[in-house]
This record gives sequence, structure tokens and C-alpha cells, in this order.
Amino acid sequence: LHCLAAFALRRALKWMDLRITLDAGSLRALTRLTEPLVLCPTHRSLLDFVIIGLTCFQMRPLVPILQLPHVAADAEFSGLPVLGHVLSALGAFFVRRGRGGVQPDPALRAKVGRVFSRRRPLEVFLEGGRSRGRRQLRLRTGLLRALRDVAQQSVALVPMAISYELLPEDPSFYDEIKGLPRAPLHSMGLVRWALRGLCGDLPSYGDVHVRFGAPRVMDSSSDLKELLGGVRADMVGMTTITTLHARALAEVLGLAYADVVEALQHI
Repeated sequence: LHCLAAFALRRALKWMDLRITLDAGSLRALTRLTEPLVLCPTHRSLLDFVIIGLTCFQMRPLVPILQLPHVAADAEFSGLPVLGHVLSALGAFFVRRGRGGVQPDPALRAKVGRVFSRRRPLEVFLEGGRSRGRRQLRLRTGLLRALRDVAQQSVALVPMAISYELLPEDPSFYDEIKGLPRAPLHSMGLVRWALRGLCGDLPSYGDVHVRFGAPRVMDSSSDLKELLGGVRADMVGMTTITTLHARALAEVLGLAYADVVEALQHI
């Protein structure tokens, strides 16, 4: 099933003319890990699931710890016909946001415990929902608190930055920023998108750059607020500004492209 899913996803990315680049040097720290792995990526698009899954699938022969992760996905996905079952079969588990509180929800704790016992990496979007303006959102602690309680051992939190040139959701995000309600997820949207891909009607989405950060160990004595402060700083520091964004900024500010690039290099 994993090989079939990888083939289908590569085909979909080809339709989108979307290329994934990876900072290979950032993988070195993962090769020395002995603790269970928890991937903590930025969350900008529904494609994050796809990009991380493909990266792990393709890099596992070189970095054995990068097994296909169990993804903590929003419970809304579980209600999608067919797609919800496929995601579950590939390792996703569904959680409801905002249920962690000060004391983790017992159902959440039990679900995290079952997934953790399978000894595959976990993938947790600590921002919760996708960032509408590409700003870094406040990181949530509920799922990590549940994991800390059930793991009974140290785990390695590995920040990840996924930097897009263009997002497929940009038009809908713009509508939401203007105050329009978010359209609910539905399988027919994916079907229409696939038909557009088959007909060659999808635009080019450019490059996506993936970078892994230095692992941060979480154990029973960890101060989650301090720990997540470091994870958040790593996410921000690893985010890539592309040539497309630099040219757009130069156009908006009425400056020369070279001057913008020079200024960005000194930030």
C-alpha cells in the first residue's frame, strides 16, 4: 500500500509541477538518534502530509529512523468517504483539537499510547491548524503532554520547516483573511482537483524546501513551555525565503531585487 501511495503522490506532484528539495545536511543529526522520533513540522498546507510522507519513504534506506510516520490528523479527515479510510490505513490517527487542556483528555491519552507503542515515528502539527498568512502560530501542548505521560521514556522532538513558493490553498486563505468562512473538507474537491490534473489544467506551484532541525529531548521532567519555545524558534529560523518571494517583495516595496536580497541576508 505504501509503494502504491508513493507512486500516486509522485504523479500528483508532477501534475502540479511541484518540486521537493531537501537540505541533506540537516539529516545528519537524525542518524545519531536513539530516542523515539517525533516530527514537529510547520503547517502551511494540506500538502504537508504528502511531502513529509514522501520524504520519509524515500530517505529511509539512507536514514533508517525515518519510517513512514503516524500522523496526528484533525478528526474532520476521518469523516471523508474513502479518503479517511486510506489515511487511516497509511498510519494517520485522528484527534479533536482543543481537547488537551491542562489535563489531557483520557481518550487522547489512550490513542497516543496505542500509536506510540507501534514504534514508528509520530508526526505532530503543533500549530494545530494551517497558518493562513504564513506566520508562525503559537504551538499547542495538549498532544505532547499526553505523549509525555504515556511514553515513560525520553523522546526526540525534531522541528521541521516546509517552505513553499506557492500554496494550492492561497486563494481560499485569501478569502478567509477577508472574513469569509472556511469551506469544509470534502472528497469531491479532491476528485475535481484530480480531474484537472489529468487534463493538465493545474498551475505550476514551484519549489518546496524541506529542512530538519536539531533534535530536542523531551522527558518526564521537561518544561513544555521552554521546550516548545526552542522548537518554535527553530521553525522560524529554518524557514526559507525563495527567489519568488524576494522578487515579489521588491516589487511591492518599489526596490531593486538585489537590494532586497542583500537586506534579507542581514536579517
